[in-house]
Amino acid sequence: MLHQAWSDGSFFPVVNQSARALVSPDAMLVWSVEASSWDEAMARYHEWRGWAPYLPMNDDSGSYTAAEESLSSAMSGGPPNFAP
Repeated sequence: MLHQAWSDGSFFPVVNQSARALVSPDAMLVWSVEASSWDEAMARYHEWRGWAPYLPMNDDSGSYTAAEESLSSAMSGGPPNFAP
């Protein structure tokens, strides 16, 4: 699955439309990577940024498909609303 990094600091899989909606209108695509899991994408992102190695979270199942990510985004109803 393709993941994208944007000049505003955003990084997400392209199928995550709720994340894409939060990207700054002036942001430019700066890097992209194909990865079979979030952990793989984050490991490669950390390498690209020159950061310390990525330490995966224990609750990630490892791999996912575009259909699974789309379903997850649709079921979540988008980003949480923290308004009072």
